Amino acid sequence: MKSVDTLKEMFQKFPGIGPRQSARFVHFLLNQNTIYRKTIARAILDLENEVDRCQECKRFFYKESNKNLCSICASSSRDSEMLMIVLTDTDISQIEKTSSFNGRYYVLGALTPISNTKTKTSVDFLIDFLKSKKSIPKEIICAMPATPDGDNTVITIKQKIKENFPNEKLKISILGRGLSTGSEIEYADPDTLKNALKNRAEF
Repeated sequence: MKSVDTLKEMFQKFPGIGPRQSARFVHFLLNQNTIYRKTIARAILDLENEVDRCQECKRFFYKESNKNLCSICASSSRDSEMLMIVLTDTDISQIEKTSSFNGRYYVLGALTPISNTKTKTSVDFLIDFLKSKKSIPKEIICAMPATPDGDNTVITIKQKIKENFPNEKLKISILGRGLSTGSEIEYADPDTLKNALKNRAEF
């Protein structure tokens, strides 16, 4: 069954999904009616026309016009002197729930592992983004997971910024350790994130 094998392979590309779970997903779909399966297939195809990636912060957003900016980046009320670097779109949603940050965001998309062998990392694309701006923010907040790879990513960001903007006086900070070690931003409750923002430390 080629379609079954293809689906199993596709589901295994989802974060945290292994062969056994992907097989369960396919078995679940096989037991649903045609309308259910067509609704899922149509929703996936509609993503192409309904969702776009913001040319500034790189997060996905629902298209409301021909603009290439999400509502946050298009807002004139946001503080452009503060930039928070997050790992995923979900992190932005969590931070916004706290109503404690009025700056702008940049979605890194991937961590820089300690054993990195890539020629160009997500941090390099961040540097390209900063270079494209007329002026860089006065404070850059690194909201990375409290994990070894997250910490290594922050170190890499700081090194790259110092190398590429040696004459800029800017503050690089991290979220306060109200976030427990090993925790992910997207699973933190609003109060914890609010305290982490309030108690952020210069890195």
